[in-house]
Formats: sequence, structure tokens, C-alpha cells
Amino acid sequence: MADEQGRGPAAPGRGPAGTVARKVGYGSGYALSHAFAREFGTTPGRYRGAAAEAGANSPRARASS
Repeated sequence: MADEQGRGPAAPGRGPAGTVARKVGYGSGYALSHAFAREFGTTPGRYRGAAAEAGANSPRARASS
């Protein structure tokens, strides 16, 4: 499930799953979450959490704190 430009998973934090689901052609947040997990091996919520954690631990984030 790529974002609108086909660059990979939609960026984290773009809104409620149901809203995002409808924007990308799914009928419900459940359907989007299920497809996301099948494609990427994790749920959207876990993906967001891991991305946020990775961002907080990046060299750029550490340098600015």
C-alpha cells in the first residue's frame, strides 16, 4: 500500500484509519489495517510506534537535543 505518489507506506500520523482507508480506496479502517499487516508484517499502529521511536533515536534527533 503505497502513498499517493507510490513511495511506500503512507506517512505515519496522517489521520484516523477509517479516514485514511477511504482516501486510499478501502471501505473501512479494519480493511486497511488488515491489508497493511499482510503487506508489511505489522499493524499501522505498531508501524507508527516503531517509526516514532526510530526517529527519536536518529543521529539528527540526538544532535538537536
